[in-house]
Amino acid sequence: MTTTKQPTFTTADLDALGVSTDIRTAAKAMGIGTSHAYKLANNNQFPIPIHRVGGRWVVPTSSLRAFLEVPEVTG
Repeated sequence: MTTTKQPTFTTADLDALGVSTDIRTAAKAMGIGTSHAYKLANNNQFPIPIHRVGGRWVVPTSSLRAFLEVPEVTG
């Protein structure tokens, strides 16, 4: 029996996010590990624009959607 692996993050999941999300959620959507995501962020090499706000990383969902090539929700 062959099974197809389901994506871990769906378009509906992206639609449910607000205007920004945390780095863990972005990493999950991008299919990269959390530790690797933090390493990239701390070395200014995260593949999309992110912002440091206090002690946390903030990822604009518009940038995440563009990276994943998922159109913005309109309406």
